Amino acid sequence: MSIRDEAWLFWLSHTKSIQRVSSKFASESRLDIDDFKQELVLRLVSKHETYDQTRCKPVSWLWWQAKAVRKSLLQKRAKHFVGLSEDVAITNSVTGDSGCGQNRIEAIVSVRAIRALATQSQWRAVTAKTAGFTENETQKVLGCHPATARRRVTRLARRLEG
Repeated sequence: MSIRDEAWLFWLSHTKSIQRVSSKFASESRLDIDDFKQELVLRLVSKHETYDQTRCKPVSWLWWQAKAVRKSLLQKRAKHFVGLSEDVAITNSVTGDSGCGQNRIEAIVSVRAIRALATQSQWRAVTAKTAGFTENETQKVLGCHPATARRRVTRLARRLEG
């Protein structure tokens, strides 16, 4: 029997522990449980050679591997948003958060969804509002009266609600 086969047998005998740990970590991080469990099992099998049974119990090692999987999945999710500088800037100004946490990632996704529904003039009005422009600055940047910019934002808000 190969080392890989032994690894599969060993970790499949700990299915209940894997399920519990996967559920806990995935739900805390708002990740898909099945995807998390799949990544965790693959990591456990691939890293099995580094597991030393004399140093810790399987559940402890499983826990540390789950932490690594969570970090990896969250980093993959965050990398998906690299290059969205305008959306990130808007998210930072609204949330006041410039980290890489779950709430910030969700805020960026929301900004992307709003941007997809907005017309170009509505989006420019939203960005002017979030930038905190004065009425004069708004008029210079958008080329319209500040009340018009407010109406554009209001129309977009109604569309999002309805």
